[in-house]
Amino acid sequence: MNKTVICLVGHKASGKGEVVNFLSKKGFKDYSLSDEVKEEATKRGLDQKVELWQKLGSELREKYGNDILAVRVLEKIRQNGGDNVVIEGIRHPAELLYFKRKLKVFILGVSAPQNRRLKWFLKRNRGSDPKNKEDFYRVDKRDLGEDSNRHGQQVASCLKLADFIIDNNGTLKELRRKVKNVFNQMILNPVTRKLYLGR
Repeated sequence: MNKTVICLVGHKASGKGEVVNFLSKKGFKDYSLSDEVKEEATKRGLDQKVELWQKLGSELREKYGNDILAVRVLEKIRQNGGDNVVIEGIRHPAELLYFKRKLKVFILGVSAPQNRRLKWFLKRNRGSDPKNKEDFYRVDKRDLGEDSNRHGQQVASCLKLADFIIDNNGTLKELRRKVKNVFNQMILNPVTRKLYLGR
């Protein structure tokens, strides 16, 4: 298989982590734009909280350009080398468009109903996450671009740019089956590889 770069976008707590786990087992190296924001928060001595990351990400885009996080990640990809790459934590269309200009990428989206995502979000109980449904709705709204300026998170707009969207509306087993099918049919298939990655 030739070099493959997959840009992964999707709703908060929609199951993107399962996609990354699958791809990691297939030899893909994982890069995250969110990690760039977390590193910046650490440098500034700030708390590691989702709402703070959202604010900081918007601040970085406003100051350095909406594609700044993508620029930083691509620099790391080029420094580290390697063949197959999955890039996650993409929350602004400018980031996707930057990767499309610089690389041949397949854009994969993951979507799930909000009520399911709320349940999964509270269940995963990460230290950086809000702890109740009201806080989840607030960060989710901001993540989707409903409460952001042009430098803020715009996941809903990112999903519109996806080549294919996995609808995570069932069990974990069903999600894993869907991810496997998409990988086999869209990435490994020579015809669809040329269609999506040969642009």
